Amino acid sequence: MTDPERGCHGRLVGRLGHTAMVSVTPAAPAAWLLSASLLALIPLSALAGDTRRDCQAWASASGAAKVSIANRIGSEELLTKTHKLAEPQPGASESLYSSSDIQRLCRRY
Repeated sequence: MTDPERGCHGRLVGRLGHTAMVSVTPAAPAAWLLSASLLALIPLSALAGDTRRDCQAWASASGAAKVSIANRIGSEELLTKTHKLAEPQPGASESLYSSSDIQRLCRRY
């Protein structure tokens, strides 16, 4: 039975013969569709542009600035930390992420 205002109702029969009543309201698919369309509004080139700029800044930076940029890139790109539970510290002398991982990622840009 289908009613546009109340959604779709039906009966599902499982492999073992069990019966279940099913109801799908129009609000659930509409909410999913809205969130998916909002995500589509963010251009991928904008996200890539941020990483490209970060990679260029990382390549030309040194010292604490290079560590800070590497930690930001690693965090945003979900790279693996060299020490699993390490947290970024201001003014740190070592990045939480392997420089070879950062280099590999930045080669794409």
